[in-house]
Amino acid sequence: MHRFASLTAMVILIVAATASFPPVAAELKILEALSAEEVQAPGIEPPTDSAIEKRLGDFIDGAMAQQFAGNPLVGAVISIVHRGNVVLARAYGHADLEQNISADPEHSLIRPGSISKLFTWVSLLQLAEAGMVDLDADVNRYLEVFKIPKAFDKPVTLRHLMTHSPGFEDEIIEFIVVGSPDDFTSLEVALKNNIPKRLYKPGKVSAYSNYGSALAGYIVERATGVPFDTYIRRNILDPLGMPKATFKEPVPVGAGDHLMKPYYQAGGKFHIAPMEYIHNVAPAGALTTTANELARFMIALLNDGEFEEVDILPGDAGDQMLSRIFGHDPRVPGLAHGIYERWIKGVRALEHKGTTSFYKSDMLLIPQEQFGLFVSYNTPGGAGPRDQLLVAVVNEFFAQDYVPTAEAVPVPLALAETYSGTYRLNQYNATTFEKFLKFGTDIKVNVAESGEATVSSAGKISAYKAQDTDYFRRVDDGDPLVFEPDEDLGTVWMYQGVPIFAAYKLKWYETTAFHRLMLSVGGFVIAMGLLATPWLAGRYRSSSLAHRWSYGILQTALGLEALYAVSFIVIFSGFDVGFLASRIPASLKLVAWLPYLAIMLGALSIVLRLRSQGARSAGALAELIYAASVAAVAAVSWSLYYWNLMGPVFG
Repeated sequence: MHRFASLTAMVILIVAATASFPPVAAELKILEALSAEEVQAPGIEPPTDSAIEKRLGDFIDGAMAQQFAGNPLVGAVISIVHRGNVVLARAYGHADLEQNISADPEHSLIRPGSISKLFTWVSLLQLAEAGMVDLDADVNRYLEVFKIPKAFDKPVTLRHLMTHSPGFEDEIIEFIVVGSPDDFTSLEVALKNNIPKRLYKPGKVSAYSNYGSALAGYIVERATGVPFDTYIRRNILDPLGMPKATFKEPVPVGAGDHLMKPYYQAGGKFHIAPMEYIHNVAPAGALTTTANELARFMIALLNDGEFEEVDILPGDAGDQMLSRIFGHDPRVPGLAHGIYERWIKGVRALEHKGTTSFYKSDMLLIPQEQFGLFVSYNTPGGAGPRDQLLVAVVNEFFAQDYVPTAEAVPVPLALAETYSGTYRLNQYNATTFEKFLKFGTDIKVNVAESGEATVSSAGKISAYKAQDTDYFRRVDDGDPLVFEPDEDLGTVWMYQGVPIFAAYKLKWYETTAFHRLMLSVGGFVIAMGLLATPWLAGRYRSSSLAHRWSYGILQTALGLEALYAVSFIVIFSGFDVGFLASRIPASLKLVAWLPYLAIMLGALSIVLRLRSQGARSAGALAELIYAASVAAVAAVSWSLYYWNLMGPVFG
């Protein structure tokens, strides 16, 4: 079993990836065997598909061998397309360890998570081309049973949903994943019961939104009058020849096919992970398919929607799909229609990751070269390898003269101080205890007047050099970094190479360091106060009745805070990995009220103490312990309230 730290890491859906500097105007060129258009000597024929596959195959085989040797992996599937052809489709490891079934790109059914969203966005572009929806209209035009609440004097549009910029908070637990078909409900009910709080003005910043994606799929249902999965089947899957692909759950498995089972590692062994159902918000991530079928989808996306004799993106829709329509700043990657840019050493790629608790997938397209790569792993250990593989392929096969980061330009001291501080990614939940998933994820930024800057995140320190007073590039690969002060919100935005997030500067009392100090010192004082109970009881024996009651009530408050902490540890340690994504235990919801009771008892204790002024004191040390204990209850409770971990704000 995994404990709280690993659980929280697993339920965070979208892992931020690194990127590089903006593409230059020169035409991109693919190296050696991959380039059929490379200048050839007279009489030399361009390389054949078999030559392309041979070099790619050798490279991928070597990379996968290293990954399986150095990471806890069970199985992986991969497909690569180039200029309208599938040039590689391979699998490694197992789809089913218990049955000794090897992974297979043709028959292994994989769960690519949020890559499912690309089918939702294609369907919206189809409807927009047909005049059935307006991408710039208020989404409430298409809603009847519920409405998105008004805020910021600006409506949420379908285009905002496609660029993850509606300004919604994000919710995961008991919304995206359910643990059993018994918990299935309709898309309409799921959306109606989980309307998110609006945190930012629409179109201001991108904050990856599963709710927004599911809402887009619901609008497809509303506009067409047919269920989402039926529409996708008729208008995308069947035309592309993807019979195994489905948004239905439980996953229907046909003859000869097998589900690539999810695994996690514990105690040095791999264990079958619980199935995660995404039925309730299917458009956001319920797709099941094979690597070979996704190769057909990639070819269509790279060819303006055309595959063989069909066109899933007719008219202008094909040109629009991969065209940039949103960005925090022109100097950082942006978003196309539902798929986001990534710059890797001068190469403009378009990417979409898929992350569930156990499946780790990625799709990377390079439109200029009609190149696409899909990879999926069936263990959490695949999170790092999937990104490493994509970067390695681009670096190995694509030629682009890399311009090193230029020498830093000075940054005015006032701006350097404004930019420096602690930041946090803006995809979070403001109204439930999921906010606590951001604890410990702070990003620390230090900008010097010389133009040198460092960014510390997840244990990694990156060095940057200023190219302008608000624009920096990472020293080793040119990854962009832009700062933008926001006077309306009283913060500073930091934009990096992943356009589906932004980071905002925290106030001092919002930082993890401050709350860790509050909880540590407060917890220590509470523990010491409880340990001192026998001594304090003796000291208060000769005090007034009001003093004794005041002391006793405060000790009860300390006990409730301690019981809260112990209960959380016990409850979390009693569940298998992945449980938190689908259900909050009732016992956890009950325990969350203990700090609330502690606050009320602490307040009652203070009232009694004030009413007994002039009574005989229990001594200076006892009074100091009392005051420190009151402060500890207040500090710990305030911190728990901030993180939505107590009483009415627990969720």
